[in-house]
Amino acid sequence: MTVWDWVEACFSPPPSTAVICDDEGVSMAFTRRRVVRIAWRDLVRVAIETNDRGPFEEDVFFVLETDDNRVAIPQSFSGTDGLISYLGDHLPGFDFGPMIAAMASADNQEFVCWEKQTD
Repeated sequence: MTVWDWVEACFSPPPSTAVICDDEGVSMAFTRRRVVRIAWRDLVRVAIETNDRGPFEEDVFFVLETDDNRVAIPQSFSGTDGLISYLGDHLPGFDFGPMIAAMASADNQEFVCWEKQTD
């Protein structure tokens, strides 16, 4: 870490963490320099992972999986409400039941909401 990196880390506001959805897919901004984009058509699985670390640490994650990537999005990210709507609108058969169960969980669990159907 350079001196400049240290100064920037000490005096800069926290990085923007956001989820942005559109009709083509979802973008996740994890830091100022790391943005991940996933097209709806590339998703193969969506799950919610919970853990027993809340409420003082992040304990709910939206997990989006493609054939090549697995991205865990903390529930605290700005835009996760929009993500939920887009998942329901763009993934046929998306099941909100496991999502509701996940929101009531305080255990280390995975709740699968959608898997791509193979022909």
